[in-house]
Amino acid sequence: MSRNSLARHSLGAGSDDSGPRFRRKPDRPVAMRFNNVVSRNPDVVSGALVFAGTRVPVQVLIDYLKSGETVDRFLDGFPTVSREQTEAYLELTLGEAEAHA
Repeated sequence: MSRNSLARHSLGAGSDDSGPRFRRKPDRPVAMRFNNVVSRNPDVVSGALVFAGTRVPVQVLIDYLKSGETVDRFLDGFPTVSREQTEAYLELTLGEAEAHA
């Protein structure tokens, strides 16, 4: 499977039901989840959007995924970021894209 088709598959594109899907979880309010996922402070990494409680910019995750790396590889390199934060960020981003599509 190519990287592009894998990405589409992993994000829920396509018609088959196999494989992991990122789905928003309506049981948790978005505002509460957002505060636990990312933060921005002018005194932390020059005000870059970072994973909450860390100094890891979310742009690093985006760069990893764009280069074909996996979430697991990202998490191995940045152990201060939790899997839950990473998945929630992807879910929030997908939710924003869906809301504006």
